[in-house]
Amino acid sequence: MKFKIFFLRLKHIYYIILAIVFIVLFTIFLVSRKSIETFNIFTENKIIKKYDVTGDGLKDNIYIKINNNKYSIAVKSKDKIYTLQPSHKLNSLGTYKSYSPLKLILTDVSRDNISELFTQSSENNTNLQHLFIWDKTKFKDILHTTNNIIGFIDVHNNKTPKIISSNFNNNDLVFSNYILVKDKLKPYYCNYPSNFIGKDTISTFINYIQSLPYSSNTKPNDLFHESGKISCFNIIDKLASANRKYVFQDGSFSDSDYDKNGEISDVKWILNFKSTSNLVKEDCKNMSVKLFLKSIGDSKSQFYFKIYSINVISN
Repeated sequence: MKFKIFFLRLKHIYYIILAIVFIVLFTIFLVSRKSIETFNIFTENKIIKKYDVTGDGLKDNIYIKINNNKYSIAVKSKDKIYTLQPSHKLNSLGTYKSYSPLKLILTDVSRDNISELFTQSSENNTNLQHLFIWDKTKFKDILHTTNNIIGFIDVHNNKTPKIISSNFNNNDLVFSNYILVKDKLKPYYCNYPSNFIGKDTISTFINYIQSLPYSSNTKPNDLFHESGKISCFNIIDKLASANRKYVFQDGSFSDSDYDKNGEISDVKWILNFKSTSNLVKEDCKNMSVKLFLKSIGDSKSQFYFKIYSINVISN
């Protein structure tokens, strides 16, 4: 039996090493771009232990408490406790209501491996929105608005992460756009089209859900992707048959996938509604609706992002 012996030239070894490095880096990129924000709703005292929010490489304890019906948040890092102090311009983390509990979102928009803390809540029928970042000695509130939607784009690709604070009002979504630069929030201008990340789809969907149960027979077909239309309609029928009234409270969104050109192709939205029984007015609670949207067709067309999945969570 003859054996063949292959000799690798030096340049071939270089090519192999480069190929291995490329595969490893590409794998890391795919894993990182698939990660999503952590979204939590708090209706009672709670401790979170999974995230490093102070940059020491250790998981911190995040305490969410309700005292005298008002929310407070503190972080225990090693042997120190840091209380999140809202800006005096909007000096509250909100009051507890069964239909509008505090929402906490943790995500790394600065790409420094430290999670920023975003809160959504309400007080006296006013929405409250805060962004807390760690500045090496304390948590600083660098965004405080009365908007009712917070969103994140380009967090998991190779573009600059962006924060979008929005308000759903008069059937429209108005965006305020920011990037985080050296622990400071910088506004940027961008005239996003009406169908950007599903703005038109979400506005129409909110209005439709708020019209239930009376409009259950006139579903807005154009909002839904063919692949998930039947399952989405089944969920909507269940909401309509519950004989409840739904009023939008607040929401959040983030992009979750991109096409070969790096453009956003998939978006996750979370919309929170006040759900009240039409038979027993005291029966009032929060209902969260998770929507998954996918881009389809002409990017300039109406409802370019269509809903292909709905998941309803009631608290």
